[in-house]
Amino acid sequence: MAQPMITAPRGVLFDFGGTLLREGPVNLEAGAVAVLALARDRAACTPAELAAAMTEVMNDLEPRRRTALLEPPPAAIGRLVYGPRGIAFDVQPEDVEWAFWSAATAWELEPGINAAIEALERANIPWAVLSNTMFRGQTIERQLALSGLRGTHRFVMASAEYVLRKPHPRLFAIAAARLMEPPRSLWFIGDSHEDDVCGSSAAGFVPFWYCPRGAMGAAAPAVQIIGDWAEFPELLAVALERS
Repeated sequence: MAQPMITAPRGVLFDFGGTLLREGPVNLEAGAVAVLALARDRAACTPAELAAAMTEVMNDLEPRRRTALLEPPPAAIGRLVYGPRGIAFDVQPEDVEWAFWSAATAWELEPGINAAIEALERANIPWAVLSNTMFRGQTIERQLALSGLRGTHRFVMASAEYVLRKPHPRLFAIAAARLMEPPRSLWFIGDSHEDDVCGSSAAGFVPFWYCPRGAMGAAAPAVQIIGDWAEFPELLAVALERS
């Protein structure tokens, strides 16, 4: 792909899963065990039954989330999964969410991402995170810290807290407003061509496609493909020299 003239950003937005962190296998039953351990009343529900209920709700919601670009908030998920089974808690919903997340999911840093973040911070370029997720932003923040991501982000935006999903343009516009910069001065980097590249481009951002396993299909409208985070410091240095 021909190299366009890319100038330095006034800020960078990253996707979360598949971009900053790499997700391992999901174990719903382990998450159900952790959740039930916190329940005041588990109503004789077994971990297997709760995991099956979670799967049923997700299978119902997933196509609707994608077609409508709407994200159910975490409280609604709790009502759909726990309420009908008589499961009740005395602890805060965010604690139930973290118990499930930390038991059911496994994450590791994308190779080289800390060097990429360090390059941004050396240049005093702010960065933030915008993720499509049914979980709270604070859950994403806890996982980033737990996984060893260095640096100081401005914020983490979780789609569940805004009701909208990428590639909805309003979500990108809100993120740009929170960085207090026009979209055209911001880079967006993510691994989903539809949600991250096309979505951010339509919202006026400068889109980059993170493809550690190689691009499958046309890259446009991405201005550049990033195949390895080790490439990023040099890419940024060149852009800074042009600015």
